[in-house]
Amino acid sequence: SSSTLSHRFKESLNISVRKYILRKRMIYAHRLLRSGFSAKEACEKCGYSDYVAFYRAYKRFYGVTPTSTKTTQ
Repeated sequence: SSSTLSHRFKESLNISVRKYILRKRMIYAHRLLRSGFSAKEACEKCGYSDYVAFYRAYKRFYGVTPTSTKTTQ
């Protein structure tokens, strides 16, 4: 079941499935931004349909906005 899978995942990796996926998405977004993609393009490529949700998640994860990452790298 999905509950068992989630439990075993957390036991093995010491992180929830949700947090693991978020981490992977944010790392991918960061790489895209540093490679020259726009924040909107990174948002779409990471599977977000809502830019505001992406913006908030990115800022919460890295402490900076996606646009500031693009301009400072």
